[in-house]
Amino acid sequence: MIIKLDSVKNKLYSPNEVAKILNVTRRTIYRWLGEGVIKPETKTKTGRYLFSREEIYKFVYPRGRKKSRKSPTEETSLGKIYPKYERFI
Repeated sequence: MIIKLDSVKNKLYSPNEVAKILNVTRRTIYRWLGEGVIKPETKTKTGRYLFSREEIYKFVYPRGRKKSRKSPTEETSLGKIYPKYERFI
């Protein structure tokens, strides 16, 4: 089961939950931890790693999240973009 990234809430996630979000195995998460590819938000006294939503986003979008662009129909009417077809709209 793949979880949509937009549905990730602002809480701390276990390696199992992060694996489900990223659609990888738990073992892959621990391997990435060892390689420094993904960073945990915190490590508990009992040795459990916990990840924040921000850290998951940083991993998925290393250059930052792009804001979604509006479609031409949201910004302007199609008649302004394609004036010769305005009568058909």
